[in-house]
Amino acid sequence: MSTRANIVVSMGDTKVILYRHHDGYARSTGVDLVNKLRSVTTNEEQFLIDLLTYEGETGRRAYELTSEIHGDIEWAYWIKLDHSREPRIGATEIEIGGDRKAGVSRARKAATPVATFVTDYLNPQIVKYNVLMAELAKNPRHLHHDLSPLDLV
Repeated sequence: MSTRANIVVSMGDTKVILYRHHDGYARSTGVDLVNKLRSVTTNEEQFLIDLLTYEGETGRRAYELTSEIHGDIEWAYWIKLDHSREPRIGATEIEIGGDRKAGVSRARKAATPVATFVTDYLNPQIVKYNVLMAELAKNPRHLHHDLSPLDLV
């Protein structure tokens, strides 16, 4: 089962919507977005190029342009790029059957500078995941899965 996500990138009056079919979780997509945002200086377009040409572990492009918020997303991200300010990012998990557009709105309202997003949102998500993996590792039934802890960002 894939974990799908939409990423809305706002640059002035322009909004670009991206879709990611796999690994939409904050511990994957969120980390990837933060790593790419950290390299943004004054060239916001390069950030989009980096996303659209990024090939994930599957060897296929991880992000694609889309014209709307998809109806089956579990994660929404909002990125605000403004060359006069530090980039901002927000994320929210969307409940099954939840309102996707409201989820994107929550991500927009939650957008903070990248460093704040990492300390207040992303790293706690990774810690929560690592605690779960440690618990699963205690059960021999799960030993065939990769339960390695993830590094904090």
